[in-house]
Amino acid sequence: CNVYPILEGRLVAADKEQKYTTQFQAGLGMVSECIEILKLHEIGMRSIELEAKVLKAGVFSGCTARRVHNLVSEMFAPRFYRPDSGTADRIKTMIDMSVSTDVLRQVFLIQTARAQLALHDFITELYWPLQKRGTDFINLTTAKDFLTAAAQNGKLKKPWSAITLGRVAGYLLGACHDFSLVEKGQNGQRAFKHFRLLKPAALYLAHDLRFSGLGDTAIVSHRDWALFGLDQPELVLELLYELSADGHFLIQSGAGLVQFSWKHPSWKEAIHGIAG
Repeated sequence: CNVYPILEGRLVAADKEQKYTTQFQAGLGMVSECIEILKLHEIGMRSIELEAKVLKAGVFSGCTARRVHNLVSEMFAPRFYRPDSGTADRIKTMIDMSVSTDVLRQVFLIQTARAQLALHDFITELYWPLQKRGTDFINLTTAKDFLTAAAQNGKLKKPWSAITLGRVAGYLLGACHDFSLVEKGQNGQRAFKHFRLLKPAALYLAHDLRFSGLGDTAIVSHRDWALFGLDQPELVLELLYELSADGHFLIQSGAGLVQFSWKHPSWKEAIHGIAG
């Protein structure tokens, strides 16, 4: 599992296998597109079946069959269908229960960053450190420098040309805009937006980690919290205690250990709590 062990009070990356790819070019954050695709999803559906249904429904009438294939098979499926359709099942239920687009956008960010390590690292290793230092903007050059360093550290699936580095840098910034981390581009740079983890999205992440089989302490130290600037277990615990006060679960911590008492015994009930 992709977990950050607690080390000297910080979250430390443990995943060494996943590599950066250029897959972003198929759709970036594609928030509205994912919502439309999820509305057509059915339990147990495979990517090829969903692609056929999307084509037949004509929800992307201005797109070619090739474009629909890229959206469904190359962008949507790695985020919501791997290793199975369980994630898509749950998020579709959230859509059916009218969970806000702002919350869905943050859930989509979690799923996208898991599928695209480049985005995960970009946000946790560059975006948040810059924002916390009080920097107002992030630009294409900074993004390219980040990818150049990643290439030197062996993080690319295969070598990229300078042109590809520039394009993927643009994809990263575009995805950050789609997920409401930055403003639209102007003069080659993008202003940081005020961005914070919404409580329903935090509940989704906590339950997702729980039902994935992680232990209580491992939930608090998981790498995905850092996508929202919570880069220390103490910050995660502070948020979880807020959620606990709202009655979603009980939490106790001490001596480096954490213990949850969960209110919802199943994902179905948890989703109702999230949507409520």
